[in-house]
Amino acid sequence: MSDDNKSNDGENKRVERPPRREQTYVKYDVEKLEEAIERRDASVVHEEFGGPDGLMALFKSNAERGIDRASVEHRREQFGMNELKKKEPATFLEFFIEALSDQVIIILICAATVSIIFGMTLENPHTHEVDREKGWIEGTAIFISVLVVTLVGSISNYKKAKKFEEMEAEQSIKSVRAFRDGIEIDLDTRELVPGDIYKIDSGVALTCDCVTIKPQSLRMNESAITGEPDLIEKSNEGNCLLISGTCVEEGDAIVMVVAIGMDSLQGILKGSLDQEKEPTPLEEHLEELAGQIGYFGGFAALILIIALSIKEIILIETRDSKSWTPVPFLSFFLIAVALVAVAIPEGLPLAVTIALAFSMQAMMKDNCMVRVLASCETMGAATAVCSDKTGTLTTNEMTVVQAMIAEHEFVIDGYGVQSRSNAATYDRQNIKSTLAVDSGIIDRYVAWPLSVNSTARQQTNDEGRLVWVGNKTEAGILGFVSRMGRNYQEYRDDMHQVHDYKQYPFSSLKKRMTTIARRGDGYVAYTKGASEVILSQCDRYLDKGGNIVPLTDAMRQEYDAIIVDMAKQGNRTIGFAFEETDLRAIPDSEPDDINFVFTGVLGIQDPIRQEVPDAVARCNSAHLSVRMVTGDNINTAIAISKKCGIYDEKAGHVALTGPDFREMYRNEKEKLIEMLPNLRVLARSSPNDKYVLVGMLQDEHGEVVGVTGDGTNDAPALKLADVGFAMNSGTDIAKGASAMVLIDDNFASVITAIKWGRSVNDNIKKFLQYQLAINAAGVWLTIIGSPPAETAE
Repeated sequence: MSDDNKSNDGENKRVERPPRREQTYVKYDVEKLEEAIERRDASVVHEEFGGPDGLMALFKSNAERGIDRASVEHRREQFGMNELKKKEPATFLEFFIEALSDQVIIILICAATVSIIFGMTLENPHTHEVDREKGWIEGTAIFISVLVVTLVGSISNYKKAKKFEEMEAEQSIKSVRAFRDGIEIDLDTRELVPGDIYKIDSGVALTCDCVTIKPQSLRMNESAITGEPDLIEKSNEGNCLLISGTCVEEGDAIVMVVAIGMDSLQGILKGSLDQEKEPTPLEEHLEELAGQIGYFGGFAALILIIALSIKEIILIETRDSKSWTPVPFLSFFLIAVALVAVAIPEGLPLAVTIALAFSMQAMMKDNCMVRVLASCETMGAATAVCSDKTGTLTTNEMTVVQAMIAEHEFVIDGYGVQSRSNAATYDRQNIKSTLAVDSGIIDRYVAWPLSVNSTARQQTNDEGRLVWVGNKTEAGILGFVSRMGRNYQEYRDDMHQVHDYKQYPFSSLKKRMTTIARRGDGYVAYTKGASEVILSQCDRYLDKGGNIVPLTDAMRQEYDAIIVDMAKQGNRTIGFAFEETDLRAIPDSEPDDINFVFTGVLGIQDPIRQEVPDAVARCNSAHLSVRMVTGDNINTAIAISKKCGIYDEKAGHVALTGPDFREMYRNEKEKLIEMLPNLRVLARSSPNDKYVLVGMLQDEHGEVVGVTGDGTNDAPALKLADVGFAMNSGTDIAKGASAMVLIDDNFASVITAIKWGRSVNDNIKKFLQYQLAINAAGVWLTIIGSPPAETAE
């Protein structure tokens, strides 16, 4: 490949954006704003547009009045409606026509057509009669075979398409409260236009890209876009960008719309899914085989026609009984056409279709729903898998996996956590009965504080299942409270009955959340947050007997060592403490002069799925390299990848961050290409980084790539991949971009797909060996036997 061609690879693999709209009413630097939204880089908004206030001026809007109603139509003419383009459902006829376009099918149709025409119109050179009673049989038999093959494939693909129509990305239509001409009105989300000011609160999913105008303790769940579970705090001065497809978890805000519909990040990602799909390896090989068979059959037919024609000419010249007539030569042509038909394994399309359909049914039983029939075999040829981390390799549920509580250090087994020499190990299924901490200490200093000093909660979803709502780290902490045999809601009910408490929400500046509540005759402050911050605010700690003792330098160093050990294993460390204050009343703002009693530290992580290490090991043994592509920081990514068995420094594996990957792609592309075989972890990556990585593996190294993912951010790479696997719990856009959906959200199901894919390949190879041996023998017998035969038939 030339350098010129290589220099264009990345641009060709970039997510394509819709054509620029003519700026007839609102005029601004579209490219810079799009870049800021795609990179989720609020600094661009502040530096290039003057922050939310600057954007508000550009979009001719007002924080109190919103936009003028008279401008709505002008804005709609420029930006369109706030809705995502829906893919037209494929009809059965389209699937049928697509099946007929196969090269082998086309050759068979041509051969059948010629056979019927000649069989119904040409005289038999020996009987000198046209045999219309039998002349149509051979051609019709081929037509029936073609019809069966195309119907079986078309019906199977049509059924799959109907099942997945409901999984196509559809924008949910909801009502929002917006301001126009200073009046608060109800609007359908489709009617929002850039510049609109509207309210959002907990539970609201954004259908457009926005910036904050008046945020109130606003924290967003961006996991659908970034793939990471952390809640992102929003503010006018800091991260003011709100991305379509994300959800409000905490707080509320007044926001301004800056991009809608197909111009929003969600729309741009969805638009990239409309690109043409490349043929699968099986389709390429069968097309190549069809060409080779066609050339072989045509060459053999030409030799046979020449040989029979030479014989006929010699007979005419040497025998008086023979005279010149075109009938024998037309008969020779008919024999040649029959020879071509003999060369083609007419049973091949049916054998392939049946093998794929059988594999599809078997994979469905193994929790792998197939959307694209040909993808069943493609995974059999796969050489690489690029996997998302959160929700794919991990459970997407923050979980307490180790802790130090009142001097008692322990780890919970089954999560791959290495315990220190003096730490206990507890069964993950039986923490309540094995935890060697006094029950009174747990109730008073652990369960109560962690329950009341949090806002996450459980509620029943549409499927009737209990799910956690709110901060996922808090959900993991409350899950730990439940596993200790306590009910967090009972503690909260006790506090609510007192009606004398106040919560101070988590602040990224203070890195903690605090609750002050009346307990008995006084007020107790409970705090939790970044472990190093909480520890620095403590001058005492809780010992094994539940006694409050001074926090010595030696003990502080011991806690520091525990925190460092937890962090090195990929854990988020949450410290928690309390103080029985001498407050007479609860202050409006959080006091900063409280010296706390350190209770303990929790090691929390999104644990890897139990079956993942074994699945990765099986991939490695099958010569299938697994790469982890995540938006998480590189240290966490490496720690998790080591537990999964993906990353091994001794084997020369490499880990890169998204910025480093992009820098190498621009300035050191040849070095990056050489590094790709050893690249195992790509951290802090953007959706386009994953897209470019998949494209480079395909184009530069000839890899057959499978991609797993569950978020909207995974959709472009899922579409580009030879086989895209979406998790059943993933977003609709991810499912719509995939070739398969893993019903059980189990990375190990990829192994099932590989197993059945290789089985399909083996079966097709065996059929070809059998069929081509028979056909080749038939062709050569015809060539060898026809010229010597007296009748030349």
